[in-house]
Amino acid sequence: MKILIVDDDIFRRTSLKDYFISTGLLEDQNIYVASNADEATGLLTRFHFDVLVLDVVLPKDGNRLTKADSKTGLDLLTNIARKSSLKKPTKIIGITAYLADQGRFQRSFRKHCLVVIEANRRTTGWKQRLADYIGYDHQARTHREIEAQSLNVITLHGIRTYGHWQSRLRELVHFNIMTIPFHTYKYGYASFLALFSSNHHKKEIRLLSNQLNRIFDENINSTFIVFCHSFGTYLLTETLRELASIRSSLPIRTVVLAGSVLPSTVDLDFLRQKNIRVINDCAERDYVLWLSEAFVPNLGMAGKTGIYGVEDEFLLNRFSRGGHSSYFEGDEYMLRNWVPLIGGVEEPARFDFRESTALEQDFLERIVVFVGSCKASLIGCARRLKNRLGFRNASARLD
Repeated sequence: MKILIVDDDIFRRTSLKDYFISTGLLEDQNIYVASNADEATGLLTRFHFDVLVLDVVLPKDGNRLTKADSKTGLDLLTNIARKSSLKKPTKIIGITAYLADQGRFQRSFRKHCLVVIEANRRTTGWKQRLADYIGYDHQARTHREIEAQSLNVITLHGIRTYGHWQSRLRELVHFNIMTIPFHTYKYGYASFLALFSSNHHKKEIRLLSNQLNRIFDENINSTFIVFCHSFGTYLLTETLRELASIRSSLPIRTVVLAGSVLPSTVDLDFLRQKNIRVINDCAERDYVLWLSEAFVPNLGMAGKTGIYGVEDEFLLNRFSRGGHSSYFEGDEYMLRNWVPLIGGVEEPARFDFRESTALEQDFLERIVVFVGSCKASLIGCARRLKNRLGFRNASARLD
């Protein structure tokens, strides 16, 4: 959701922007500001805004000698309505510093605006009133979009956990957006040793494949967004790789990986070909993933270093400062970075808070990568040894 605040009062427009950010209604990158009609026209030429907050009395340009008057604001509204070169905001809300102005210009502005309210800088209640208008409109639009898409959510947990975060995410979505179908996949409290068993991997992939096929077939007109953590990222990716080869389409809009045990070089082009966006949420201090990178066959530490490749509309790596399960330490991370994805946000939040030391990046992590590069050779030697011992045992039985 994008908003444009047009106000020549720097204190008022700055305090309003700060208020929207502090209350969690909008993020900084989605709030644009202009101090005069010309600046606003330039922004409206380039961007489409969901809401325009427009000062009733406004100067035409940035010249200090130019006086602010209501005719400039009305001219801007008229141009927005008539000129095809200007992208029309979904909603326009007028503000004025004095009630007298509101009464004098109400009729003219009402032709274009949802409402005109008093915004005296000596009071603060008007900010909440503005936020209520914007929040209600955004929530109503979100509900319509979700219902139109028949959006469903699928969640998968990792090993050595019961996935309590799955029910917490469902509650956050139901409370902050609306009640939508959640499919919470559980596969028990798997131990760390299960990571080393290829038979265990195959069994879990087969079970998950059957469940996803059933869910997709029972919700044929629905769109899905999937959240998964740790070993769940591997199960989901390999299951979708299998399903992509047998289904003409996958009804998934977005896959969110958190603390992923996938290799950083994992090939996800099959998801790109199905128009599925991947958001890979990483944690800089996720040292648990050093173990999967160094010792576990077919796994790595994409949840720490990111997925290598071109980042575009189909791939986004995001980096926080926490550890393997920091996404679920409280509700803040899910509320700030996951819930908006379900709410139909056009552009997901982007961030990179890494501050790794040279010791970690240039020494310790390189050792981990080197040890991990030896996995394939060691596994090959073990298999050859096993086959050789098996051949000898078979020969001994024949003798």
